[in-house]
Amino acid sequence: MTEVGGRSVRRAAWLAGASMVALACFVALRFSATADIVAFMPDGDDRQVAALARLVADSELGRSMVLMVGAPDTDQAVAAARAIETRLIQDPRSRDAFAALDGEPPPDIDRALWELYHDRRLAFVARTPDEAAARATSEALAEAANRLKRELANPMSTLIARVAPSDPLLTMPDLYDELHSSLGGGVSLRDGRFVTEDGHALLFAATRAPAFDATAQRPLLDAIADAFAAENAEAGGTLTLDTSGVNRFAAVTASAVEGDVKRVGVVSSVALLALLFALFRSPRVVVVSALPVVGGVVAGAAATLAAYGRIHGVTLAFGASLIGVAIDYVVHLLCHHAIAPAQSGPRATLDRIWPGLATGAVTTLVGFVALAGSSFRGLQEVALFAVVGISAALGYTRWLLPALLPQVLPASRLRAALARVLAVALSKLRAQRGIAVALLLASLALGTFGLSRAEWGAGLADLGDLDPDLLAEDDRVRSRVARFEQSRFVFAEGATVDEALEANDRVADALRAAVADGELAAFRSAATFVPSPARQRAVAEAFTSAPNLRDRWSTAFVEAGFRPEAFGQFTQALAAPVAPLTWEDVMESPLASMARTFRADDDGRVYFVTFLLDVSDADALAARIADVPGATWVDQPAAMARAGAAVRARTFELFVAGLVAVLLTLVARYRSPRRVAAAFLPAVLGALAAVGALAVAGLAVDLIALTALLMVVSMGVDYGVFLADSDADPDDEIATLVGVFVACGSTVLGFGLLAMSAFPMLRTIGVTAAAGVVACLLVAPASLILLGNAREGEHR
Repeated sequence: MTEVGGRSVRRAAWLAGASMVALACFVALRFSATADIVAFMPDGDDRQVAALARLVADSELGRSMVLMVGAPDTDQAVAAARAIETRLIQDPRSRDAFAALDGEPPPDIDRALWELYHDRRLAFVARTPDEAAARATSEALAEAANRLKRELANPMSTLIARVAPSDPLLTMPDLYDELHSSLGGGVSLRDGRFVTEDGHALLFAATRAPAFDATAQRPLLDAIADAFAAENAEAGGTLTLDTSGVNRFAAVTASAVEGDVKRVGVVSSVALLALLFALFRSPRVVVVSALPVVGGVVAGAAATLAAYGRIHGVTLAFGASLIGVAIDYVVHLLCHHAIAPAQSGPRATLDRIWPGLATGAVTTLVGFVALAGSSFRGLQEVALFAVVGISAALGYTRWLLPALLPQVLPASRLRAALARVLAVALSKLRAQRGIAVALLLASLALGTFGLSRAEWGAGLADLGDLDPDLLAEDDRVRSRVARFEQSRFVFAEGATVDEALEANDRVADALRAAVADGELAAFRSAATFVPSPARQRAVAEAFTSAPNLRDRWSTAFVEAGFRPEAFGQFTQALAAPVAPLTWEDVMESPLASMARTFRADDDGRVYFVTFLLDVSDADALAARIADVPGATWVDQPAAMARAGAAVRARTFELFVAGLVAVLLTLVARYRSPRRVAAAFLPAVLGALAAVGALAVAGLAVDLIALTALLMVVSMGVDYGVFLADSDADPDDEIATLVGVFVACGSTVLGFGLLAMSAFPMLRTIGVTAAAGVVACLLVAPASLILLGNAREGEHR
């Protein structure tokens, strides 16, 4: 190489290195990950459903926790819960993490509720204006008088006697009962503390951090476990603790994934580095070989962050798979530089094999560019990450790697022995073509089995299994405390709080009719304690404007034996309307903590969610809600199933389109049907074998599997192209075969261990990658031999 050429190479290497450092700094400063499922939802109703479900997860409700303490008797449970609460308040891990922690109602809550609602009681005399007008009829007033008489005759009538002078219709007691029942029932007070019907003591909590922020939730969960352990030890091991909260599932899942990734990462990295060192006998080569791979992942992450502001978890999972593709370029160069080097050094070696590397990269890029045509933002993100990452890995291999490699690689016994073994195997394969046929047929048979037995998973809601013990514990708490459904809701929305409350009133009206028709058992709504101001005014007006109301009211109560003058406060209220209760009034009251769980805000819109109990006819209920202006029915399982099917179908279409694009690229490069087939067949049979392996392992072909299959196809094409481009020269052919073998081994080391993961998403990636690339390794030389190559005549 001339001195000018050497300076150019060094300059290019410096620029490539500087760009890698700059991109790494950008990623470190801007990195933000998300698991927002909306990215993988199609446009339309289901996407809105997923967005609303996400609002619930991000709201106060999604951050709530319930701690249920059990003991031999209720008094001991109450005392233990109080002690655990004290420990949590004193522990900085939990004290700073909790936005609220309550084991008892706010002090003087009865007085506060009286002050909040008493003056406005006529706005709560009924739930609708029609009901209010019905309560103002002579018959209804007579029934109200008789009811009051019966209640006062009850031995437990002290409260009624205090309320009656200002509230003879008993609106306030009815409102208290409705507020209590709206909580789901099952909760009462013992010694001023919350307890369940069967004597468990309760602590209600809300976290500051979102439930899915596993990093923030882990210290809090550890503090809870430590507080209970300390109190249980003092109680002689007689206590039990059951906890409910989304954060527990997020923390356990994140810990499982991180643990598997770390274990696999350490083992595979050590094994891969040891293998590279054994093959090339140079620490320098081991370090340098990692740069294009790291550079590709960093570039892909930087492009994604620049375009979208954050990276989806599915994209990150694919980013790990990208390593398996990027390492092919590096290993291919190293093997040729070691086994069939050019006299003038690694740059000349790279120039000689560059057409094969470039073709392999282009076919990979073409396959992933097809994903960019998806209407799903999540798949577009994956495509961007892949295209930029693979392009960068190829660029760093060309411009950075040759300048850092030594002119001559040290001899290696393992490399020489591997080359001899593979040369013998290749000769035997040529001599006994039946073995090659058997390899192709075995891959085809495994793929056929897989297609016939494959379970086509949704790929959205089923990316991971929830811990069955946590689910059982969560059910134990919810069955006693919050019995409402956790996956089906009704949302009311508006541009302002009042508009959203008006929509929420309409939802409540529709749901009361649904309860009457047997479509569900009950519901929990903010309309119970804060109807819209418009509804409150309409209810009060419908009641107080009834013709001759005072006279007919007086007559009804006199006939029941009451003296009208005893109800002076009530008659005054009929003539003195009061401003309606507002959302702001509620938020300044003891009801604020409960009220916050009903509201969520997003993109300038206000939403109120209604929770449902024992839905028996979801289709009828959905149809009913569809007729309510400003209301949305949310059925998460159904929406995820529909969206999953749409994502799977669209991804499969793009997968096939990518295969066609790859095939056309190979046709343009080789212009020979036999060589095109030899280069393309490993990708197809490798992908089929991977599907078969998934079926054998009992794993679904979901979004993660399809994404991993794209990597398998990419590597299969690489193997086919590399062999097709090197078969004219024996040394190049053996160098390529060693490179393909080592690339396959590195992929199995990097991802095959994931097949043993307990987490389905990682296990899917591991099984797909390991089975697919091994099949590609076996099929690539076999297909080349069977379909003819440049030296075919030598072996006939």
